[in-house]
Amino acid sequence: NNNIDLIGMNLVEERGGVVKTVEKRGRTKTTRPPRFGDNVTVKYKLESRRGTVLYDGLDNPDGEAIIFTLGCEHVFKAMDLTVGTMIPGEVATIVFKSHFANGLPLDFIHDCDREDGSDHGDDARLKCTIQLLKVERRGDVLDKSQRGDRVEKCLEIKRLSADLIKEGCVEHAIAAYEYCINLLQLDTDDGEKDIDLLVSTMYSNIAVCQRKRGDLHASYDAACHALDYCVDNVKALYHKAVCLQERGEYDAAINLCDMGLKAEPENKVLDKIRKRCVSKKSSEKNREATMYKKMFQ
Repeated sequence: NNNIDLIGMNLVEERGGVVKTVEKRGRTKTTRPPRFGDNVTVKYKLESRRGTVLYDGLDNPDGEAIIFTLGCEHVFKAMDLTVGTMIPGEVATIVFKSHFANGLPLDFIHDCDREDGSDHGDDARLKCTIQLLKVERRGDVLDKSQRGDRVEKCLEIKRLSADLIKEGCVEHAIAAYEYCINLLQLDTDDGEKDIDLLVSTMYSNIAVCQRKRGDLHASYDAACHALDYCVDNVKALYHKAVCLQERGEYDAAINLCDMGLKAEPENKVLDKIRKRCVSKKSSEKNREATMYKKMFQ
């Protein structure tokens, strides 16, 4: 639930522009975020930073869901950006600067200006809680040139994200990888394995970042997503095995290590985690046997 800066990861001057906090996880298993052009159904609640409710379609029993096309400026900019990083069932709260409120009635922004004691809209903050209910996939197919442009852009962001991780900006790196995943959600032919592999790599990198943040559950989910796209992703097998080991599910972790070692027999990291799981499983059995023996002495 740490704050994720959705804009500052790419534009330093916009740090704090849209900050997202996940309140409730979505249905993560094999579920992907929406992409540009998808129709999404959401409910939301809009407040000033000090808590004045400007619109409530979330907690109000009479509140209605809205449907819009992602990336087509049908809603205010901050919502458009945020929904592109969510998955169905997720609830997230964003705090954003008012110049990311394009599309909202001006009186909303002016109310926030007065509350914050500011004469400038850019200094005001608004708060919005969003629930993503449904995603309807667009189904468009990009030509090879368009796909190539997106892949190149994502590869560049991937390189920049590695630098962010080195600098300790893990949350920014996660947001960058999620942005790339959203950009790569294409309806490709069966032969477009390169895009699936790249998306799988992005999820593997998210798994690494989430482990650095200490969020084992999110790391496990990301590793599962990576394997959804590429069952042969050895790094994803490793990260999922590490999570299972931390949860004490040693047999499942050993099976994943065996799958990885079958693809890469010389992988020392997988071999190490496998040996550790075997050792811990043996220790656990010995401990249980000792406790059982003491019960009947």
